[in-house]
Amino acid sequence: MSKVDMHVHSTHSARPSEWFLQRIGTRESYTRPETIYREALNQGMDFVTITDHNSIEGSLRLQERHPENVFTGLEATTYFPETGCKVHLLVYGLNEAQFAIIDRLRADIYQLRDYVREQGLAHSVAHATYSINNRLTFEQLEKLLLLFDSFEGINGSRSRHANEVLQTVLTGLTPKRMELLSRTYGIEPFSDTPWIKTLTGGTDDHGGLFIGRTYTESSAATPMEFLECLKQKKTCAQGRHNNYQGLAFSLYKIAYDFSCSHKSAVSS
Repeated sequence: MSKVDMHVHSTHSARPSEWFLQRIGTRESYTRPETIYREALNQGMDFVTITDHNSIEGSLRLQERHPENVFTGLEATTYFPETGCKVHLLVYGLNEAQFAIIDRLRADIYQLRDYVREQGLAHSVAHATYSINNRLTFEQLEKLLLLFDSFEGINGSRSRHANEVLQTVLTGLTPKRMELLSRTYGIEPFSDTPWIKTLTGGTDDHGGLFIGRTYTESSAATPMEFLECLKQKKTCAQGRHNNYQGLAFSLYKIAYDFSCSHKSAVSS
């Protein structure tokens, strides 16, 4: 079985989502793409990707250097236009032209979903139950079940409870339930079998501390085969969940990296 940490941030993710890091003015991550590559392989990952917020530069450059075991990734910030609720959608295997269109369409999650489906892009809804800007409702969670077939079953920055609650919901779906939701919201499901969801795992690492400890597993011999397995719903999530100690370490590490970079800039 092949393994990939499907959710990792690098220096190409600029703005942090945590209020503490926003307050002190740090970047979201100070981990260089090559560091992610080396650490992922050291932790037993077979393939590597980077999922920076609204940027594919890091993963694109890494793929150019290591095409044999790297595929591109992105964490796109998208919105339910009716409420402004933010959602993070992980997208994989995209090129620069597709990224440009996604970056334009991501203001509307419905348009973004249609494009991802039209292009046949591998994807996964990141930390679906986490309310990024405090606007997530039960109704929008139900809409996400219709809009997408792949969800992050284990996010390494979220608690075991949060991850397992989502997994329980996803594995308990039925054809009848999905048909009712589709009629209720007037949304066409992503596929012909929307009650069958596939799960991904990723650390959501920002500080370089946990790369490769949470991962997605599938039977694949190449990066493209791995993405095809994801699209065919043949992946599973494995690895660690987060706890308060891990969260504290991550925040401290980013703040420490920020302090070091700031001192280096001043001295130079």
